[in-house]
Amino acid sequence: MSAVLPRLEGNRLAIGATAGLVALAGVIVIAVAHPLPILVGLATVAAGTAILMAPMPILIALLFFVPFHTLLVTYAQNHAHVSTGPLTYWKDVLIIALFVRVVGGRLAKERSFAPLREPGDIFLLVYMFAYTILALFSPHSPTVYRALGRIIEGPLLFFAIRFLRPTRKQLWMMLAAILAAASVMGIAAVIEKLGPHAGFQTWYGAAKPAANSSFYSGANAYRSGSFLSSPLILAFYLAGATALALGVFNANRRWRGPAVIAIAACGGGLISTLTRSGLIGGGVGVLVVVALGVGNRRIRAALLGLMVVAFLAVASYYVAGGSESLVRTTSNSGHRASLERDLTLIEGRPWAGYGLGTTDALSQRFQLSSAPGVTESVYMARAIEGGIPALLLYLLALYVTAMRVRAARRRAVLVEDREAAALAAGALGTMIAIALAGLFLGVQELVVETVLWSAPAIALAAVATGPGAPWRAQRRSWVRWARRADLAARR
Repeated sequence: MSAVLPRLEGNRLAIGATAGLVALAGVIVIAVAHPLPILVGLATVAAGTAILMAPMPILIALLFFVPFHTLLVTYAQNHAHVSTGPLTYWKDVLIIALFVRVVGGRLAKERSFAPLREPGDIFLLVYMFAYTILALFSPHSPTVYRALGRIIEGPLLFFAIRFLRPTRKQLWMMLAAILAAASVMGIAAVIEKLGPHAGFQTWYGAAKPAANSSFYSGANAYRSGSFLSSPLILAFYLAGATALALGVFNANRRWRGPAVIAIAACGGGLISTLTRSGLIGGGVGVLVVVALGVGNRRIRAALLGLMVVAFLAVASYYVAGGSESLVRTTSNSGHRASLERDLTLIEGRPWAGYGLGTTDALSQRFQLSSAPGVTESVYMARAIEGGIPALLLYLLALYVTAMRVRAARRRAVLVEDREAAALAAGALGTMIAIALAGLFLGVQELVVETVLWSAPAIALAAVATGPGAPWRAQRRSWVRWARRADLAARR
């Protein structure tokens, strides 16, 4: 019997190897005639295996490559002449798969999903569920589920980051991925503004921007779009990234060198967009980070004063000089008319809305003739698409998340975790920058949502991994904490 077993084992290996070779030959034969389905299938199997075995590296890679999605697709289609097909949705599939992996892992390990006991997480789930129901009842259109993805994939990424329970080192790797991508975007935008202008877009395969597109302001003012499809999207993205980079600068001395590069690159790229909403949002976001992230009271006051004076000086220069790059008096009347039109549309359907995906970029891309079209605000777009209830849900989701980050920052201050406190300040600045920019333009893109929701998730996870017991166990009164903070500031 013992002599037979090795023979059987050898036969099994031979049979397995033969079957594998036959299967590989079949795949090769099919791939010759139908390469795209085979590539998609192999990519799906590889990504699924990686997410199951090592979700953290996939998450970090996702945070870096999402901003370059437009570049990759455009280059493949227009330069390499390769049809991407379903591969275009790689980022959406990865975000959903990471969320499913986190939920499945927690249920399998703990037999319950304990993290969802927090009211803020429960509300975000209600928010995503409500928008999913709204998508189901929206008028049939190819834009509905694309719009739903842009709305709920940010919170899905938020859950994936937090519930993977990353270490502090892994959190810094996530921040490095986000800011490295933003720095490349910003540097490219500065090069585009100073040098080739529209030639930069055609260099990597994009179509030459039309004279009446968002790439041009006035007669000669060119606005950089970097590797994104619009300078408006780039402005929102870099406004949030600049505030986050400043939070990283305040958090850790070892990271101050790369953080300075990121601040300069993101700030320079933001200025190169010449987008007023992005500049206003980014400026206020930076002020918030300075106000919350600088510990010394005198230095904080001096920096805030210096920044306010600098902003006012730049604004006065453009107004007094009659430059139309930022003032744009000829377009202000058009913005007011569009805003009045948005309010009229909301008044027409205040509770039901016109359906997801009927405004802004998606409606233009798919040329929806009966859609409301371009809006003047992210908030107007939410109200037009889903009615006032959808707008209130969105506002509450931002407010609840921001208040959670604010409370986490206070806990970090109580346990003297300056690193986590500075990251929380950076996350608050990021959220305020993007939220404020959304008051003036209707930009809803996944690249912006990625920064908007990953920053607070990283901040909350950083506080959770910090030193000390939970804040309720510290038994320190607010008066005692205030005295200690005042003495530290005087030193």
